[in-house]
Amino acid sequence: MHRFAVPAALIAALSLAPLADAGLVDVGTFSYYNVITLQNFTGTNSDVEGTLAVGGAGSFTNYGLGQKLNSSANGKDTVVVGGAMTSSNANVFFGDVRAGSSSGSLSVPNGVVRTTGLPNFNDAATYGANASTYLSGLTTNGTTTFGNSNTLVTLAGADSSLNVFTIAGNLLSGVNTFQLNIPTSSTAIINVTGASSGLQNAGYFINGAQPSYGSGAGAKVLFNFSSASTLTFSGIGIFGSILAPNAAVNFANGQINGDLLVKSFSGGGQLNLNPYTGIDVSPVP
Repeated sequence: MHRFAVPAALIAALSLAPLADAGLVDVGTFSYYNVITLQNFTGTNSDVEGTLAVGGAGSFTNYGLGQKLNSSANGKDTVVVGGAMTSSNANVFFGDVRAGSSSGSLSVPNGVVRTTGLPNFNDAATYGANASTYLSGLTTNGTTTFGNSNTLVTLAGADSSLNVFTIAGNLLSGVNTFQLNIPTSSTAIINVTGASSGLQNAGYFINGAQPSYGSGAGAKVLFNFSSASTLTFSGIGIFGSILAPNAAVNFANGQINGDLLVKSFSGGGQLNLNPYTGIDVSPVP
């Protein structure tokens, strides 16, 4: 498999070993994290079920972090915030917090808060950008079909290993039904073009051999928004991971069941623990 090299200084800075294939792309030690924002994160009345790394400031109001982890996460950094972390009724269920500064109401019942040893998020930004560019250049081998006046989109692929799709971002934003048909053994890479996109008030289905819902659904699905600067999600349950290193994400409500690497995040949408398990498609650095 083609993997990124892991800078030794980055490993030392985080004081933990990387978990192989834990993240949506191999971003060195940052692959330990299920959600990565290269800049700010603002979460309200919701949760991140897994691990979170924030390059800028982090704001958490009535928020849960790491509740689907377990005691094996204790002694590791469940939450890393490169800038100031402000909390109001926030709880980190397992593991530690590392932030530039921390203020407000934050409960860390199974860990501690540290304000030293912060990682260099420039590495994560570089790795994410390279991976997104690489994925956008993959050859499309699946079909994308619109119906019902472009409100229905069906992505269909028959390859047992890797199915690659391309869809215009403005068309994706207009659909109210999203369907993905791929074999159970395969990975789906969905390259979305354009400066803005998203999914709102839409049904989301994975048909065929892969389940639409439940444990592991969409774990082999990756949306790649290589050129997007803004993404808007609401009223949607997405089963799949999202790579959008240049995008500010506004997620009002709903669920994303997968890993994320984005520029920034704000909203009350749930970020559920469902790690990407598709084939490794990271480029050589």
